[in-house]
Amino acid sequence: MTSVRIVSGMVFVCAAAIGLSFAQCGSFGGSDSKAPTTSDDAATPVEAGDGAACTSGACSCTGIDVTKDDAANCGACGRACAIDPVLGVGECKAGVCTAVPVQAKLPYASVVVASGNHVYFADGSTSGAPGSVWHAAAPDFAPAQISVPQPQAVISMAVDDTNVYVVSAQPENGKGFVVRMPRTGDCDGGCASTLDSVTGGVAPLAVALSADAVFWVRSPSGNDVGELMTRPKAEGTPPVAIDQRSGYNRAGRRFPSLVTSNGFVYAEHEVAAGEPQTTNGVDALPIGGCPLSNPMCVVDRVTISTAGIAAYKDALFYVGLADDGGATHVGRVRDTEKSGTLLFADRPNLGYLLAVDDRDLYWVERDPTAKGADWTIARRGKDGTCGTYAPCPQIVARESCLAADPQCAITSIAIGDTMIFYARGGSSGGVYRTPK
Repeated sequence: MTSVRIVSGMVFVCAAAIGLSFAQCGSFGGSDSKAPTTSDDAATPVEAGDGAACTSGACSCTGIDVTKDDAANCGACGRACAIDPVLGVGECKAGVCTAVPVQAKLPYASVVVASGNHVYFADGSTSGAPGSVWHAAAPDFAPAQISVPQPQAVISMAVDDTNVYVVSAQPENGKGFVVRMPRTGDCDGGCASTLDSVTGGVAPLAVALSADAVFWVRSPSGNDVGELMTRPKAEGTPPVAIDQRSGYNRAGRRFPSLVTSNGFVYAEHEVAAGEPQTTNGVDALPIGGCPLSNPMCVVDRVTISTAGIAAYKDALFYVGLADDGGATHVGRVRDTEKSGTLLFADRPNLGYLLAVDDRDLYWVERDPTAKGADWTIARRGKDGTCGTYAPCPQIVARESCLAADPQCAITSIAIGDTMIFYARGGSSGGVYRTPK
């Protein structure tokens, strides 16, 4: 039986890319489509040596305190920090590995997606200037650039076993492209195909994949209506709209998240005046599509404002927002449920990015009390409990930003087989990796 691994991602609004502040930023969405199986969101106990933290605070592994600076047991028994190619060693500080750059000096680092331990990432660049796409793979993670035809600012990507899909757009000007090219990008753009091309009006914003189809969101502009588009991966079939709503613009955060899993495509939206639905949230549509004339095809999977979504098997995970726009909690709703389940609401600095693998939920936090700001990536079991992690949640990456670098932020995260990848914007921007 052939397995299909599909991962998609996008950037939360990069100030450098479209001229907005990071306070207006949106979210990363990722999907990992797998064959439907029985649900199991319990945090799986893991033996020492597989990244399992000790079970009682500052305990020891082979006599070593994992909350200290041991690069071989950093934050967890057997969690060895990645070796810095310059220093020749891994570094651990207070139980958190120092991340190693995959590609440094990318001040507009934006989208990151991963397939196994093969990572794809983009330099979003400035408004009106072309962005760039790169890829790197284990074991050495040497980056190589992929030639993207018709380059604009790169704002979303997805990858499957064969190809990488790129949304390259200028949403503020209502133009952009969805292009597909081989994963290695070794054809100088000559073997790329354009799936969507917009030169005015509804520019593409986000892309996601199922086993056989491609999905993307077109943003509304002016009086235009936003659209959720799809077409088969196979050549010869033009794209069609399977949902229309002006809320796909997500005016407060600009870019919606789009993910697929277990027979559904999930799309964030905001309700606009005159629409039949009355709540913000997340739509669920059958991957096989349905006619726009049948409103029963569209299900309100989540009916509150959200700031990032991720999906695994039959479960959709989301960051919930308060009325003032601040992120307050993480919830989960299954395909068979009519309402969501609160997983946790104990993180006062909860951010706008969310990712999930077969064991854990990962999210970004920003501590505004630090000098400048401290950004961290945290995780806990995907049932919302601590499982084997202590202290909980487990901090797996940390970036400190100076007040003089306002563009500094963690802008995207992706989870590989054994690595966590993330993009950091700002003067010290780049794409980094740290072990799971």
